[in-house]
Amino acid sequence: MAKAQRKQARDRKKMDPLLLGPPPTKRGDQATCDHLVTLDNDDIAIDGSRYGLLCRDRATKYLMVYPQALRNTDQTRRALAMFQGRVKIKVLHSDPAPEIVAAAKELKIDQHNTATPGRKEGNAIAERSVRTALEGTRGALAQSGMALAWWSYAIQHYCMSVNIHTEIDGQTVYKSFYHKEFTGQFIPFGALVDYLPHQDKIDQKHKFDVKTNQGVFLGYTITSDGWKGEYMVMDLRVLQEWQGNLSRYRTQGISRTQEVFIDTTIPIVYPCLSKSLREEISSNTNLHVEADDEAPEDDKLSDQDEGVNSRLEVEGEISFPPPAVGDSDEEKIPVEGECELPPAELPPEEMVPNIADKKKSIE
Repeated sequence: MAKAQRKQARDRKKMDPLLLGPPPTKRGDQATCDHLVTLDNDDIAIDGSRYGLLCRDRATKYLMVYPQALRNTDQTRRALAMFQGRVKIKVLHSDPAPEIVAAAKELKIDQHNTATPGRKEGNAIAERSVRTALEGTRGALAQSGMALAWWSYAIQHYCMSVNIHTEIDGQTVYKSFYHKEFTGQFIPFGALVDYLPHQDKIDQKHKFDVKTNQGVFLGYTITSDGWKGEYMVMDLRVLQEWQGNLSRYRTQGISRTQEVFIDTTIPIVYPCLSKSLREEISSNTNLHVEADDEAPEDDKLSDQDEGVNSRLEVEGEISFPPPAVGDSDEEKIPVEGECELPPAELPPEEMVPNIADKKKSIE
């Protein structure tokens, strides 16, 4: 009796030209999509996302993931519409998921080809793109030290990084897709930045206080026409007090600003990265990386905390690193309240001349 085996998918592609067809040359000629699915409640993103629709344009190689809270027709249609923009998709290739099929019909896509159910090879381009996005997101989260709940922002940041850095035929993927150059700054995910908050928050500051706040960089605001010109930044103080409290995240939210500043003359600082990893990076690169001193035992956060793994002092006392030689205690300078000066060191009594005796000798 012969052994039952499935035919390899590459043979099916040769026999059925409708699966992919010839390579397209223009945006919208052919696109592919697939869902990224989380199975565990612990995988829920900070914004409540459980799924993500990955879309890729085959001609320009443009890649983007749109996080979703629900895997339904409405949110899938919105994601496809965001990806499609003003250039209508002519041919869409995906698996036969009901929500994708319904969304394609609502968007009136001319041709929607579906792969054979149960055969991932039939949707190989989208499946491989999902794997690439997952691997890049894991790397971004590990490098930044951010909690895994921020994956919905990290995955879009990674896709955007690929689009603005990958060049094909002398131009970036971003320019090939949107027909314009990316004019913003490239900032790594989770990096420490200074940003200009909303004017209402600036008005609440002291008259002589700096207008900028410190924050953690999360990504770019993307629309159907490309980058909107806004950056997404999480305020550092809010992130330090977050500790997994979703209600605080929803009330405080993320700042969207057009003014973000990062000093490119010094190594990039990742506030959420543990101190041990920062020291390892510093030793491997022979560069000085900003590292926090040991915090008091009550205020110290372990590396397993879902919030900020390494506390960065932003108010109260500013801690400076200890000297390079010796084991002297760290120096702390108060920045709020009254400034207390250390007592002056007086010389020994035998070295202080007696004023009365000195006066008699003069007379």
